[in-house]
Amino acid sequence: MAVNFGANTSRYYRVPGHADFTLPTSGWTWIEVVEAVDQTLANPSYVLSTGQFAAANTINLYRGSNGSTAQVNVNGQSSATGATGIPTTGKRLLYTSNVDGTVRVGTIALDTLVHAIGGSFTQSSASNGGDIIIGGRADFDTERFWSGGVSWLALLNKGLTRDELMAIVQGESLTGEHGSSIVELWDFATADAEIIGQYAGHIATRNGTGYGADLDDPLPYTTSGLVITDPPVPYASGPLRPLVAAMPEKTWAKVNTNSFSAAWAPAELRPLYGAGNPTPSKIIEAWSGFAWDSNRGDLIIYGGGHANYSGNDVYRWRASTLEWERCSLPSEIELVPDSSAAYQAIDGAQNAPASAHTYSNNTFLPRLDRFLAFGGAVYNSGSHFVARDGDPLTTRRTGPYLFDPGKADPDKVGGTTGSHVQREGAYPEIVGGEMWGNRDWWANASTLQLVHVNGVTARADEFGKDVIYFGARLGTTTDQHLFRMQINDINDPTKDKIGRVGIYWSGSPQSAGAYDPVRKVFARNGGDSTTPLVYWSLTGSQVDNQSVSVSTAAGSMADFRDWYLDYIVGNPDATINKIGLDYDPVRGNFVMWFGGEAVWRFTPPTPLASTGWVAEQEITDTSPAVPQHKNTTGIFGKWRYIPGYDVFMGLEDNNDGEVWVYKPADWVAPPLPEPIELDAQSNTQVTVSSVLHGSLLLGAVALASSVALAALAVPASFSGTATQKTASQSELTTATHLHAESFTRHDQASALTTHLSLSGAGVQHSSAWAGLAVDVNLSGWAGSHAQSLADLLTGVTLSGQAALASSAQAAINLGEGLFGQARSGFAAQADLAAHSQFHSAAHVGANAVAALNALLSLQSDAPMRVFAQAAITQPSEFAGSAGTRLLSVADLSTWVDLHAAAGVRTDAAAAFAAGDSWLEGAAQADFSATGALSARNHLAAIASMRAVSAGDLSLRPGLRGEAASGWLAEAGLSSAIWFESEAVASIAATANLDGAPRSVPQSPRYTVTATRRNYCVAA
Repeated sequence: MAVNFGANTSRYYRVPGHADFTLPTSGWTWIEVVEAVDQTLANPSYVLSTGQFAAANTINLYRGSNGSTAQVNVNGQSSATGATGIPTTGKRLLYTSNVDGTVRVGTIALDTLVHAIGGSFTQSSASNGGDIIIGGRADFDTERFWSGGVSWLALLNKGLTRDELMAIVQGESLTGEHGSSIVELWDFATADAEIIGQYAGHIATRNGTGYGADLDDPLPYTTSGLVITDPPVPYASGPLRPLVAAMPEKTWAKVNTNSFSAAWAPAELRPLYGAGNPTPSKIIEAWSGFAWDSNRGDLIIYGGGHANYSGNDVYRWRASTLEWERCSLPSEIELVPDSSAAYQAIDGAQNAPASAHTYSNNTFLPRLDRFLAFGGAVYNSGSHFVARDGDPLTTRRTGPYLFDPGKADPDKVGGTTGSHVQREGAYPEIVGGEMWGNRDWWANASTLQLVHVNGVTARADEFGKDVIYFGARLGTTTDQHLFRMQINDINDPTKDKIGRVGIYWSGSPQSAGAYDPVRKVFARNGGDSTTPLVYWSLTGSQVDNQSVSVSTAAGSMADFRDWYLDYIVGNPDATINKIGLDYDPVRGNFVMWFGGEAVWRFTPPTPLASTGWVAEQEITDTSPAVPQHKNTTGIFGKWRYIPGYDVFMGLEDNNDGEVWVYKPADWVAPPLPEPIELDAQSNTQVTVSSVLHGSLLLGAVALASSVALAALAVPASFSGTATQKTASQSELTTATHLHAESFTRHDQASALTTHLSLSGAGVQHSSAWAGLAVDVNLSGWAGSHAQSLADLLTGVTLSGQAALASSAQAAINLGEGLFGQARSGFAAQADLAAHSQFHSAAHVGANAVAALNALLSLQSDAPMRVFAQAAITQPSEFAGSAGTRLLSVADLSTWVDLHAAAGVRTDAAAAFAAGDSWLEGAAQADFSATGALSARNHLAAIASMRAVSAGDLSLRPGLRGEAASGWLAEAGLSSAIWFESEAVASIAATANLDGAPRSVPQSPRYTVTATRRNYCVAA
């Protein structure tokens, strides 16, 4: 049971940040299992220390010098056991306990059950501890480190008696009788230490060999497994983001672009309900809730159940597409023998759950990247999930279940191969996705008889773990208690920790719940107008931690009560026990949604009490449309705060699956994530992998004299590497055959490609280049020495290339199968050819000639030293050339009466008119050049030389963007689907949607993205 680390080998230090806690003057117990290895030490050997020995606000638990007595000192008060306390043989439970104010210390031998109890003292004051040192004294005196082993340690917020301690040694579960009063801190094997809980603060462990100088210098102890990483950055990209940005605050918007029914499993692949075949509409309608997959930006819903729908199919609505899609096909079902009415998936309860009313029981765990389903009223019994073991006639409870969104596939069954519905055919092409996993608590982790009918859930991030607080029935009662669950190892359900942290007192109907991690308050809806909210405080003792009803007797809570009583007269389905509730972490209060446009906020008082809560209705501004109370059975978990976007999301309408977004007052746009920076002075390799839908931008500063950028926007399942040298190279490939690479020495170029969208940006030696490209299957490359270049591509299957030495030029290609190329030294030439067999070429000495192909109303400018000339042709198989030295005029006419003229010296202008497609343009060349084009297909482009560039372009698909370059690059893009792209600096843009100009508000900076979170690289 114990782990023998030997002498001076194991130290357990504080959590990073803080480990503050308070030991009250009554009601606490420290227990640990220890094994001593040396009984001749001249100094005490410390198991636990929170400060200098005998100082105020400290506790020190240790073994006395040159012997075996167990001793404790609290704020200078001490007690000790007899001489047989901690010998060097055998393992012992070492404890110090405060029962009714009296502190004792003692040991119990695990093999012989010999109990040695020391003296006692009355604790005179609380101990407000700071740093908690396990295995050493607070001064880090190496002569006072614990010599031996420690297998586990727990701090209980209840003073345990001798009999209770003996019961624990004899096998009483810490989460059994004392489940509401015990929070375990560590449970570790021989190889490592694992944090699994807390007590009113934060405590971490580390193990290894040797010891450090102080708390801030613990090396050479290993930190493996002890780094509490930040949770995944919530997804906040895709077309939903600009939609939210454009919404006025305190308004609603419906954001789904297809219907829920469009994604339903076909009727022939759905299990029957008796003799009928109901639709999956019941998944939304029947007492259900969704979870928000913050890693992908998806609303995930599973449900049905009881007397409504028998399918366990899973669906999601995606912020990345604004569309509903199916995650899995449903399993065939079978009646569980000897269960009266319960059903299970045909391949067994271990492989997939039965359908169920889910109330507010669905949640998402971003660290584990799993959707969690507790179930509720399952099909057809209306009770808990059931399973059968060896005896086919014996059933027991089972669940909860984890669903892996990374395995989602609309054409696979959620369970194993062969478990799909085969009523009308074998459908051998359907295979098992094995998307579900059963935690099976009752076989692995807990004997608590929990029922999740009318249950609620809320997730918290504690100790770098996904923690779930949930309300459930215990045993056969209908009382809703509060429990805490922590999954420590996704591959080992036996390490799951479940314990009760709050008991029922009143007000536990079907409802929704939310958790405030700052105040450590769990709240849920009450039952009527007099008890709209009940809560548990989780800051203190969890012994007899009864729920508290929020008073509506006075103040704004009374105003809310009166409003509510009037409101339900016209909206009888919006009663308190049916509405939605979630916590707003930005504004710090609980938010209720009543199914229409009404939103109320509830802010707890300080200190927390049943009175003094502030209720405030957030009066919504005029919205084009608002929700229409379509959740007749209740909202429950169909109202969630959406991190990243800083909005709330509601769901209604069983068939259409209307996804509503509410933008709160004082909306906060999510900041840009920090860039990934690579060391430019040495070869550095970085591997980035993701199984999530999304994009990653990987970049680096490569040289002091230049700004380097390498970027990649990738879809799901990307895995690639980027290597930075003096000459930078980036090569990234995905399963979707995406490839982008750049090669340069003192300059940088980059290419970005996705299978549906593309953007590329590169920054050169002393200038900047910005490129935007949209539509399908585009690719572009650009490089420059000391000037600025813009390469803009649009259309289908286009390729463009431009390079120059001391001038700047832009090539713009439009149409199908076009290719363009431009090069310039002291003279510039352009060669453009199209699939319409048009060709034009020009060659000059110190001057420039430009040839342009206007297949689809195209114009290009070629700036040069002091002269400019333009030649324009139309697709009539014309071929010609023009040349000049100091002065040139070109007059070219075609069968469509096209005319072009050019001026000389320091400025030039050309005007063209061509049939029913009109063009106009101007070029000016000296130290800068600009060009503009406007055509019926809304195309305009500019290019400028030197280190100054400004432009305005509007592209055929209703796209508009701006590019500017100096020492930094800016790129802006807004399309008909309101997708925006900005790099380095935030700019305003104007969108041309279907020919109708529309202003786009200034928005936060964020980078080009396909489907996931972004990393922006600053110049």
